Amino acid sequence: MMPLFRLFVSLSFLLTALSSAAQHADSTRMGNVHGIVRDSVHDYALPSATLAVYRVSDSSLLSYRLSDNFGEFHFKALPVDVPLKITASYIGYRPVSHLFRITAADKNIVLPVLQLEKQVNRLQEVAVAAPPPVQMKGDTLEFNADAFRLVPHAQTEDLLRLLPGVTIWGDGAITVNGKTVSSVLVDGKPFFGGEAKLATQNIPKLAVNKIQVYQQIRHRDNPLDSLTIINIQLKADKRRGYFGKLDAGYGTQQRFEADASLNFFTSRTQLGVVGAGNNINKTAADAPTLMRNSSFKGVGASVEYQPDFSIQGLHQPNAGGLTLQHDFTTDPAYFKTNRLNADYFVKQGNDQLQQQVQTMTALGNDQAQIRETATASASANRAHAFSSRYSRIRQQYNFYATGAFNSNRDQQRSREESSIFNAAGEQQSSSLSVNESRRTGNEALFTTGINHRKKSTNLRNSPGDYDIAYTFKAGNYLHETATQTLFSSRETPAANRTFDRKYHTAGKETTQQLHAKAGNFMPLIAGYHSIFSRLSLQVENNIEWQTRNENSMVTDNDTTHHRYIRNDYLSNNSRYLSINDRPSLHIGRLIYRGLVNRYSKTISLNFHAQAQVFYQQNSADHAFQNRKVTYQRFIPEAEISYINDQFGAFRDHYSLRFATSAEYPSIAQLTPLTDSVNLYDVTIGNPQLRPADKRELTFNMLHSSLQSRNIFNYQLQLSAGIIDHSFADSRSTDSLGRSVHYIVNADGQRYLQANGYLDKAFKWAQHQLQLNVRATFYLSDVPNQVNGVWNETLSQRSSVHLTGYYYFRDLIAVNVTQAFLYAHARQQGISSEAFRNSTHSTALSASINCSPRVTFSSNATYNYNTSTGADAIHFTIWNAHALYRFTQQHNWEVKLTAMDLLHQHTSVISESGDNFLKRGTASVLQQYFMITVAWFPRQFGKKETIK
Repeated sequence: MMPLFRLFVSLSFLLTALSSAAQHADSTRMGNVHGIVRDSVHDYALPSATLAVYRVSDSSLLSYRLSDNFGEFHFKALPVDVPLKITASYIGYRPVSHLFRITAADKNIVLPVLQLEKQVNRLQEVAVAAPPPVQMKGDTLEFNADAFRLVPHAQTEDLLRLLPGVTIWGDGAITVNGKTVSSVLVDGKPFFGGEAKLATQNIPKLAVNKIQVYQQIRHRDNPLDSLTIINIQLKADKRRGYFGKLDAGYGTQQRFEADASLNFFTSRTQLGVVGAGNNINKTAADAPTLMRNSSFKGVGASVEYQPDFSIQGLHQPNAGGLTLQHDFTTDPAYFKTNRLNADYFVKQGNDQLQQQVQTMTALGNDQAQIRETATASASANRAHAFSSRYSRIRQQYNFYATGAFNSNRDQQRSREESSIFNAAGEQQSSSLSVNESRRTGNEALFTTGINHRKKSTNLRNSPGDYDIAYTFKAGNYLHETATQTLFSSRETPAANRTFDRKYHTAGKETTQQLHAKAGNFMPLIAGYHSIFSRLSLQVENNIEWQTRNENSMVTDNDTTHHRYIRNDYLSNNSRYLSINDRPSLHIGRLIYRGLVNRYSKTISLNFHAQAQVFYQQNSADHAFQNRKVTYQRFIPEAEISYINDQFGAFRDHYSLRFATSAEYPSIAQLTPLTDSVNLYDVTIGNPQLRPADKRELTFNMLHSSLQSRNIFNYQLQLSAGIIDHSFADSRSTDSLGRSVHYIVNADGQRYLQANGYLDKAFKWAQHQLQLNVRATFYLSDVPNQVNGVWNETLSQRSSVHLTGYYYFRDLIAVNVTQAFLYAHARQQGISSEAFRNSTHSTALSASINCSPRVTFSSNATYNYNTSTGADAIHFTIWNAHALYRFTQQHNWEVKLTAMDLLHQHTSVISESGDNFLKRGTASVLQQYFMITVAWFPRQFGKKETIK
């Protein structure tokens, strides 16, 4: 068995044993305490009172709790034979303390009733007391940051890991008592685009006043529709400042990298500037990716923005951007917002790629062809992206307007050599193709909308609700390509072809979308007290209008006159129009049962009576492309869901959904202009194509643990579908490997898809262990046609990812991942060919903070690939890092990096389709060593720099 897989299993057993041993050890020297908090005058229980246990000798905080709905509390794992003090506090009451000791003879003790007296304010009395570590203020759970002792350079993330019920998962997600945190705010506002890591890994713990957790109701008329929010409240003198990172590195093989991120913020404005450049395959799709990976805390054992050894080719990207957020009000809230956001991102790069690929294709009668292809390409690209959003929310009204502009330009040169072999290994034909292309495109987008939620105390009565949104998109593009192709037949010289062709295509397109939804109208129709008022009735319409004008000029080289002449068939001017209208009527029923602070059970029934009218018109220079047709379909949807919410324990959500949809053939499928420049892949049209009709049934089951410790979440989703008149590939391939493709309608396409996950978290003392399972399974029966013979391809694709995370304080982080990917395709009709390919990958990464200044980290990935008819390929990528932080503020860093230490990196191409199997290799980034120096400029507050 693979060595790293054995390591994964051994480490899993080791961590589980450590967990069990730690818990067992605690049980021998730890005790439990029970008690209750009550009002001293009226003798009623005080729910959500704050209880904190301190060690008497040094006043250190050991544990804390909130009392339950009956005023009761329970502490576990407190030390035995140690003088302890418990303090109870409640808003509006005087705190009370009680001294106690747990003895070895009696490890489960019951404290006397803690009686709290009402607070009476007298001007003569001034009392200064340490703030309680946790307390409830209305519906908000507040943690006082100063009640937790951490090292001076600790960040907010270190504080969050200490809070009861808070779990930071390995993928960055945060849950509080099992509920996923939707957003992390700072002083009630999104922090630099709402990136949680930017806040938690850059804001020092010493700058934090409180951590607040609350449920944000999204719709006032539906309190069940809520989000879990974390708000980081800064201290009054820390609400302006800056932070960032500047680094540069150089290494062997002339490898280099440089990153810059500077972020400034005040109580109302945030401005971030970021830039990066490298030739080590570190790519980022947007500015937030660069910003969140430039944190002061660091990225631990899991690294998102790093040299990517999984992608093919060598890439030298350069990127930069900025982000701006301004609040026109000083105290924003969910229902009180007046905010402007703007983002700009530019990236350019140079890419080089070489590939060697072998493709085996089943042709029928147990015959197969093999195509060997060698490709070399070089490209340069540049892209600009700007977006902005203005939003204003006032009570029940939400108005927004967004604007965006994108510009892209790329140039590419490529050379491709291909050869076709028969099953006996005899070469039948060859092709050499050289291409040069230049593509430019610009796109502008504008969206505006308003929605209204009428305030109502009755969940079913909201006749004044409506949503209106309008989108306008316009763009233009220019494609220029020069292609030279030489096709040669080994035994039939008459089949030889030579092409020297140029393409010039310019086009403009616009898209307009209008969405409108209104209701509930049932109370207005049937009356507020009618039995039918229990139903909800909404109307909705979505309409899309799209136009495209395209002018194409194609020329061929006239070798006789040494000039390029117009190709009258491929040159074309076309105008396209489509209108897609989907009106619908929504009928729903909500059945609710619950007990305050105990449970709620909800059944939701919804039916969408939806129609679709699709109009398509095309006019062109060629008469056979002129087309005007209208399709009409009834595409209803129905769903039933059940939610069982046991407060403080778990939440189960079950749903069953049935949906229908239609897919309509495009002009490129119906009547394309056939281009034979690549004889191995020629596409022709089928003007007789009919729309495809799809029916799908989906079952979803979601379990969320709402406990504060040892969270266990899981989800399973099953989808099954049938597609009538599906768009199936019909291929005709001759002995030279020349293939002609066109689309035909076929019945009998079926699929079954399953995916799910399991998440389990353990916390004990200062340790945390997380186990995650992610799995997908896809089974399909796809009809197709090969050389006039109907065929069915039975395909199976599955993947399983097992991941374990272990954390010990902020000192050790370990990540172990085992991935299994498997694909199998079997033919029924043309042959008995079966194609299989699989990939097993085992990854281990670890980060150890030897001291507040020194960190060592390393990651290794073992890959094992197999496929039909080929030898297995396996290799290991091992990387290592060592960094040292210096200066009193820990804001200077030196990092040594060693990548691909074993020098084994290989890129494996492994892909299977309806009747083919592709196998090959590609050029990749390989071993190098680098030294990097980084500086973290940071200041929170006007003058004082956090140390």
